[in-house]
Amino acid sequence: MNGVCVTDSLFFTVFPDEAAAVQIAELNERLRTQHTLKTRPIPAGRLHVTLQYTCAFDGFPADIAEKTIKAAETIALPPVDITLDHIESFSSRRPKRPLVFSGDASETCSALVKALQDTLTEQGLETRRHSEFKPHITLLYDEHRIPK
Repeated sequence: MNGVCVTDSLFFTVFPDEAAAVQIAELNERLRTQHTLKTRPIPAGRLHVTLQYTCAFDGFPADIAEKTIKAAETIALPPVDITLDHIESFSSRRPKRPLVFSGDASETCSALVKALQDTLTEQGLETRRHSEFKPHITLLYDEHRIPK
């Protein structure tokens, strides 16, 4: 072990508006009851779709965050469509699997993710590339698997 304690992560995300977050939280409660899930849901205010993860750090890297924001501000694209239309459990190496509200990536969303990846890489910033971007909101983590 190298002694590094990861405390902060940088990533680009889209939050649902307040009304949508409340609806998603209500759906989450119905799913918990219907499937007798034991774990607590992610709070409505933290529900989001991650577009691009950069990296984890030991402490908040203000200089890297500023460089990341400046790089992203150079991207000019039309509005992004994100449609989430099904529930599924993602596979995981951990016992508790993410239960997600998921959908297929639209062309506009895929273009934004690619632009973020390319722009950050061009600026020498570390990113995690998606082999295939799948927009989703993680609702909770549970041992019980729910099929699509």
